[in-house]
Amino acid sequence: MTWKPFRNLITGITPRLEGDTRAASFNLSYTITVAITTILLLGVISGVGTVLDAQQDRAVSHQSEVIGEQISSGVMAVDRMGGVGDRTNATLTTDLPSEVVGTPYHIELREVNEEPHVIVETSNGSASSAIPVEIAADIEQSRLTGGGKIEIVHETRDGSNNVITIHEKDDGI
Repeated sequence: MTWKPFRNLITGITPRLEGDTRAASFNLSYTITVAITTILLLGVISGVGTVLDAQQDRAVSHQSEVIGEQISSGVMAVDRMGGVGDRTNATLTTDLPSEVVGTPYHIELREVNEEPHVIVETSNGSASSAIPVEIAADIEQSRLTGGGKIEIVHETRDGSNNVITIHEKDDGI
């Protein structure tokens, strides 16, 4: 009986496994599979993040337009109410959300190219909408931060100068 060493001292391989390469193939296949799976998952995660960011931007833009339309229709309604008969003053109170999809915003009533507009802009500048208003009265440039209760006021100043302003409603608290 010839004695065979437990391991070949030069190669370090057990004699019964000298021609066997399956372990190397399995380890290589496993490593490649894990690497490919990781790359695919990272691609899916970054793609989903991009889609969610785009969806949030669209939601912010849409909601700022809705708020702008709500205020502009209020401005036009107050203009009509203030110009009826001998009525010179009119006030409309509306309640607006304090944020647009989690983002603070500003409301402005001002002229753009000599036309009155309601402008809603997020504080980070990600969305802005300018809605023109067709009114007979003049406007007093106004800027509000956020929503809450606001008043749209039509008043006659100096006997014949009709002016519309927007401001935060003071609840007297």
